[in-house]
Amino acid sequence: MPYERCDEDNPSFALLRALN
Repeated sequence: MPYERCDEDNPSFALLRALN
């Protein structure tokens, strides 16, 4: 699962990355 791709489609992933 390409997290980078999901990040663009799912803003939630962006938040997780920001927290990490």
